[in-house]
Amino acid sequence: MRPETLITPGNLRAAEARRVPFPHMGPHDTRVWNAALRLGLVKFDRLEYDVRLGGKGADLVDKEHIHRAMWDTLLRKRVDVIGWQGKQVWVVEVKPVASFAALGQCIGYRDLWKRERPGVCEPRAMCVCAIADPDLLKTFERAAVRVVSLPPDVVDDVLGHAPDGH
Repeated sequence: MRPETLITPGNLRAAEARRVPFPHMGPHDTRVWNAALRLGLVKFDRLEYDVRLGGKGADLVDKEHIHRAMWDTLLRKRVDVIGWQGKQVWVVEVKPVASFAALGQCIGYRDLWKRERPGVCEPRAMCVCAIADPDLLKTFERAAVRVVSLPPDVVDDVLGHAPDGH
């Protein structure tokens, strides 16, 4: 199946109409990130949002296809946040729960950054979450991914309900 067969004109219109404070972060991710910033849990000199890496899948779409530019954009992976502390770069994934999915994204984004930007310093990875899965904290540590969790007393206010892991 070719990538251009997977999106409908309606999905395209909906994607163009959707606007959030941080590109491609959902409402829960946005609330987690805003809380982390407000509480001073993460401190960076400079922030970049929706940083794209990868995207080799677009090579499957004919260069003359009407939506080629869209596929060049959509098939790239989107890092929620790139944070800079001096010359140190952090790839940051924001999630309600620091789960296996978040861990995989952190590791993958860090690796893509290394491969695509070899002249830039060695990236570090971070997951900013409302809740860290206690079973995975050691796994995050072993993978050299820093976990920053919200204080327990603000989680319910930030999430508005029990987290579902997405």
